[in-house]
Amino acid sequence: MRTKWLPRQISLLGIGLLFATWANGGLLVKATAGDNPPSAIDTPRPSLECYADRTLHAPAPFHLSWKRDDASGHTDWEADVTADTIDGTLARNAVVRKIHGERRDLSSWQGAFAAFPFGSETGHFRLIANNSGMTVTGQERFNDYATTKYTVDTTHVSAEAAAVFKMTLGEKGFVTGTAWVDNTGCVVKFVIDEASQYGNGTLEKKHLDVGMTAKK
Repeated sequence: MRTKWLPRQISLLGIGLLFATWANGGLLVKATAGDNPPSAIDTPRPSLECYADRTLHAPAPFHLSWKRDDASGHTDWEADVTADTIDGTLARNAVVRKIHGERRDLSSWQGAFAAFPFGSETGHFRLIANNSGMTVTGQERFNDYATTKYTVDTTHVSAEAAAVFKMTLGEKGFVTGTAWVDNTGCVVKFVIDEASQYGNGTLEKKHLDVGMTAKK
């Protein structure tokens, strides 16, 4: 039996929150490329919930990229997103399929949205941000967004936070990497390595390279 049960609960909660947000018209995020550089003090807590919201209610055109490497292989979601269309591909190992959605066609719109794994990391990022797993390292313009840059590291935190991560990721579990956050709190880019340890001692690792790039 696996000892790390909380991430699954958090992920399910995250998925529920995404669809609840969708049903209520989204988060009404209005940030676009070219906004003034954010202040580290003023920047809201980093969140991934914006990925679902901006895909469904794009404030401006952008390219969405979500790459994941784990024990099952390499998966790459790529799409150009506008207020009315989602066009891209999903490549899993050697298999590639098209992603296409039009707002005027509800079935295709929902299908294109559902192709992306938005809920898979939302809970983890909330957990990391809430437990001192992210540290501001400066301001940087990234993917044509003004951002605050963070170091992500669950291995150098307080004893209290370490206990939380141990419970959720396992004894030898960790998350390390870098994230760039705009002035709404949206993590417009993150590159992380994550490891979770099961009850039998097995360490499951994955690498994520995810981001959105403003299109002019």
